[in-house]
Amino acid sequence: MMLEKLENRLKELGKVAISYSGGIDSSFLVYVANKVLPKENIIAIIANGSMVPRKDYHEAIDFLIENQFLYKEIPYDPFKITEFKENHKDRCYYCKKELMTKIKNVAIENGFEIILDGKMQMI
Repeated sequence: MMLEKLENRLKELGKVAISYSGGIDSSFLVYVANKVLPKENIIAIIANGSMVPRKDYHEAIDFLIENQFLYKEIPYDPFKITEFKENHKDRCYYCKKELMTKIKNVAIENGFEIILDGKMQMI
């Protein structure tokens, strides 16, 4: 029943970009979206940077390639963010805000207005 709700919601949205981390939530979402929508209506956007262990990053990319899912990689260096680099107590906020802004920009540049994360929250 929950899977059916997810599939129906994705069909309603029609065209989505997905903030893809390679984790179980975003991997499942990318998989289901590609099951119910035309391939050209889904793009996974993954950040490539020091915050992701190389093994995890390569496994995430392998998943996308093996399943022939469309994706874009974006370079991301949280150490270029002053508040993160200076270890402010709200550094995670600034890191996530910068990352989501980059993902949003890439999505829009590629013709996607709706951006989801692995929890189906719109960004």
